Amino acid sequence: MGALAIMPAGTKSVDKPAADGWQNWSKSLPPQKAKIIVPKNATALATLIQTTKGGVRPVGAGHSWSSLVPCNGAIVRLDNFDGVDQINATEKTAWLGAGARLRDLSPQLTRQGARLF
Repeated sequence: MGALAIMPAGTKSVDKPAADGWQNWSKSLPPQKAKIIVPKNATALATLIQTTKGGVRPVGAGHSWSSLVPCNGAIVRLDNFDGVDQINATEKTAWLGAGARLRDLSPQLTRQGARLF
């Protein structure tokens, strides 16, 4: 599948299926046994979407209270899509990666002369 890292939930190990599966922070949803995959780039993400049977569900920080993430295919974490790009100071806009975490955005924006408000 190209440039994919497969990670158990909550670890940095690679090339293993999720041992415990994904679960939301409150544990109100049952653990999921689907593979958790972290694509390294857009090409790997496209390959994953085109080749995975049973669906691909994106997951963020695990704050979901609905059964949006559970699936029979793959759960994708977009951790490698976390950057700040294309800041437009005039319009006060920026393109943010789909895997960007709020806690990481302020330092990234500040380094580029921008901020959240």
